[in-house]
Amino acid sequence: MLELIYSLRAFDTVACPVFATMFLAAVTTVYVQTETSAQQGQNAMDQYSRFDTSADSGDGGGKRLLKGFANGLIIVSVICTLTFGIVLLYKYRCMKCLNAYMAFSTTVLLGFMGGNLASVFVDRYGVTVDWITFVFLCVNFGLGGTISIFYQKGIPQLINQSYLVAVSVILSWQLAHFNELTCFALLIMLALYDLCAVLTPCGPLKLLVEEMQQPNAPAMAGLLYEANLPVARPPRGGPEEAQGPDAIEAERERKKAEKERKAERRKRSEARTKKAKEAAALAGAAIAAVITRTASNNTPASPASTQKYATVSGSSSASDESSSSDDDIHPATPNRATEIQVLNVAHVPLAVARVYKLPLTPPEYIPVDHLTGAHGTPVLYETTDQAAARLLLTGPTPTPDDMRRPVTVAMPSNGSRFETVVGEDGAERHLLVDRRGHVRKVLLLDPETGKVYEETDEDDDSDEDDEEGSIKLGLGDFIFYSVLVAKAAMHSFTTFVATILVIVAGLGGTLVLLSVYKAALPALPISIFLGVGFYLATRFILEPWIQEVLRVPYYV
Repeated sequence: MLELIYSLRAFDTVACPVFATMFLAAVTTVYVQTETSAQQGQNAMDQYSRFDTSADSGDGGGKRLLKGFANGLIIVSVICTLTFGIVLLYKYRCMKCLNAYMAFSTTVLLGFMGGNLASVFVDRYGVTVDWITFVFLCVNFGLGGTISIFYQKGIPQLINQSYLVAVSVILSWQLAHFNELTCFALLIMLALYDLCAVLTPCGPLKLLVEEMQQPNAPAMAGLLYEANLPVARPPRGGPEEAQGPDAIEAERERKKAEKERKAERRKRSEARTKKAKEAAALAGAAIAAVITRTASNNTPASPASTQKYATVSGSSSASDESSSSDDDIHPATPNRATEIQVLNVAHVPLAVARVYKLPLTPPEYIPVDHLTGAHGTPVLYETTDQAAARLLLTGPTPTPDDMRRPVTVAMPSNGSRFETVVGEDGAERHLLVDRRGHVRKVLLLDPETGKVYEETDEDDDSDEDDEEGSIKLGLGDFIFYSVLVAKAAMHSFTTFVATILVIVAGLGGTLVLLSVYKAALPALPISIFLGVGFYLATRFILEPWIQEVLRVPYYV
């Protein structure tokens, strides 16, 4: 029962603003309209239609329907192109251009189109207002809305949400002037486009979401309606604690402070490992420099030689040419035509290398000052740790001490890497990071047994709760829901009621899928398809049947 109450509260948080937006859009479209404004709006929308779908065109119903879908396809293609442009601007961090464009378009929409709607209201109901006051109100309404939507600092969330609802109502009032066939065809095409743009790998909205999830990705101010969900689920099997507004706000502040403390701990942990990483990097660079200088000064090796560098153990040489004197010992050199590749390497314990079957890099060498080769070049010895680890990687089961031995491995070419972080308990954690910077696994080495375990952070649940504490719905969903309901309200009250109810039901189905898949999902398809289907069924099946029943009484 408690879970049901929580689910109803969560659905109510999202459904109420959507329902209010659709209702206001329908009322505005029906009652804030004159014959002159309706004709002007239709003429303005006809400019965006390539083909004439009106009844006066002389075409049949099927041909007009095809023309309507052609108009919708053209408009959707333009929207898709603009969306890809936004993705490119965000990808290359042209944030000033992107924010300026979105702020300017929002200001024009609220100020100019909102002023057009207000002027129709003044003409329809005879409201007395002077021209200076009217322009002053329109300008302030547009600028205030833009600041509220994009700046948001110090502005109550209710004002921000109210302006977003106003944007949806104004734009849906304008789009409702589309021809009926073009309007419904456009809504269907938009639902299909939303499905492809969010779920396909090359979809612009999916690409935008992936870019926004990149590490250190800048925040993108956009037309998103954010609704706060209940803070926490009620405990199962126990009494539900009353959560008033003060309790909810206190819980949200507590989670915010806890998240900041976690970030601070993570920062300190990374700082402790910074010096160790820098030292390891300098050591690796020094060794690579010695190898490079040695390889460039040596003579070409014999064709039979297959080793890039010779290894020396005691007084024996791995070179093809042997000598009784230590002065003649020198490393074999690679052929000058051979290209030396720079590998993506990582420093991990031997246990991790065995688990993932990572190949060891070419041996690490150290220069020996008192030994020189035939040409005066220093002899390079393979380090003891690397030589031993090379044998243990494929040999018998090593001891725990051997499993803790650090080795240098070559990472795959897919861009993944290992990062080592020291936790608060002093234990090292090896993070497997993919090419996008996302941590896929956290590995912990047991010092006693030498086994590798995958660690799960229980504190991550609080982060997920913070993300689940609000749900964001694109303003385009509000707008196109409202356009469909407005067109239905222009026909009859019956179609209005049927359409608005099934759209809310479709939104509930989308939220159910969202809770199951835990990923960004398109919100248009289910609601739009249900809305258009029930609109057609109500208009062409239900209403004629009701009129027939009222005209000819039936007795049961």
